[in-house]
Amino acid sequence: MVERGNNAPAVSFTDVSPSSWSASVIERSARMGIVSGFGDGAVKLEGNVTRAEFATMMVRAFGLASGGGAKIRKGIGRRMRLRP
Repeated sequence: MVERGNNAPAVSFTDVSPSSWSASVIERSARMGIVSGFGDGAVKLEGNVTRAEFATMMVRAFGLASGGGAKIRKGIGRRMRLRP
């Protein structure tokens, strides 16, 4: 996973300034395939992350495979906010 991130082409998002404290982390996460942003080219830093989106990032980060037998708890639609 780390090798893929090091060898992947640079990625940029419309709402991430190159001078932002988070720019290098977001770019590397995108190159590693952990985040992909939205169709409009943004990652929406000021938005909320759903549990499903967070779970997707964790699955991608740790290279986990789908077992097909997972159960989703009620309340999956609740949103959480990640801040520095």
